[in-house]
Amino acid sequence: MALKHSREGAERSTPWAYRTKQSPVHRIPAGIKLLALPVLSLVILRRYDSPVLSILPLALAVLLIGAVSLAAKIRPWELLAGSRPLIVTLGAVTLLRAVSGQDFAAGIFFAAALLVSFCAGALLFATSTMTELCAALGRAELFLLKIFYRFRARRQRPRLSLAVALMLAFIPRFFVSWEDAVLACEGRGKKAGLDRIRILLPLTIERLMKNAAETAAALESRGFGDILYP
Repeated sequence: MALKHSREGAERSTPWAYRTKQSPVHRIPAGIKLLALPVLSLVILRRYDSPVLSILPLALAVLLIGAVSLAAKIRPWELLAGSRPLIVTLGAVTLLRAVSGQDFAAGIFFAAALLVSFCAGALLFATSTMTELCAALGRAELFLLKIFYRFRARRQRPRLSLAVALMLAFIPRFFVSWEDAVLACEGRGKKAGLDRIRILLPLTIERLMKNAAETAAALESRGFGDILYP
């Protein structure tokens, strides 16, 4: 279910949260979408000798993500929700590169490519549930295990897919915890700034640590301890 918060009477979606909509994009297998994400990121992050060849994949990726998001009934600019810290960081790094005499155009290109990858990841999580992603990772690992261990008598149990799924689940949880902390600060009249970030970070980290402990306890009680810690 999509997680939503309200601010000044208007609804806003939590970044990287699943959107419960009926669309062709939602019906695409999660494994295909998960595989497409690193492939797309590698293609747009690669730089060629010709500026045109470098910019063309990036421009096509922007058009593709925009078209897919519209097909998923998601406004493309909503995919940038939660990217403000990333934009500020990339802007600062790009300016430092320019001041130090490095290629300014390369910094702009790298920043744009990372933002496009961010939008692609947000689109993946908006159209695929964690259950679907975890199942896709499990099937992929079982397939690889059958190939590499088919001559062994002992049956191999999937380990990596569970660890990757837990790491992926951390991303939307971070945004949920951060948004909740932001709303709590706003409810107490705390204005945006470095002082509010100083307050938000410990609150978010504390909640994430509690979630991690609860997840570990739940997995151990269900017999996953020997998979995570062989």
